Amino acid sequence: MMTVRTLVPTLDRVLSMNRELDRVFTRNFGSAGTWLPAMDVVERADAFIVTLDVPGVSHDAIDLTFDQGALTIRGTRASAEYGDQDKIYVAERTLGEFERVVRLPETVDSERIQASFDRGVVTIHIPKAATARARKIAISANGHQN
Repeated sequence: MMTVRTLVPTLDRVLSMNRELDRVFTRNFGSAGTWLPAMDVVERADAFIVTLDVPGVSHDAIDLTFDQGALTIRGTRASAEYGDQDKIYVAERTLGEFERVVRLPETVDSERIQASFDRGVVTIHIPKAATARARKIAISANGHQN
């Protein structure tokens, strides 16, 4: 008698594959006609640093807003100019609009946010409010400070 085996993936495996496919497609193609520039968010003792790679985007095509704890970075990479007679052999660059949103604690000092642009990289410095910074607290024992 021949044994027939069926491969029935577990629900966990199916959900895991679905999440991975979503991640790959979103990372490479964006969603709803957008692309997602690579981004780093780093927390330091006194600030958050957001770095965004936007090659081929002019600094004046980028819009930064901070509202209710959310830093929103929007921009557009212009479409490539091809003529009617051009034969395209490879077209891998994603063009069009992008938007990235970073949620930050409400303890940032939004009035002192600064942004710079250098060689296709946007760097955003978001200072923490003085009250939000970590500090060492002295402990007194028998009236003496340590």
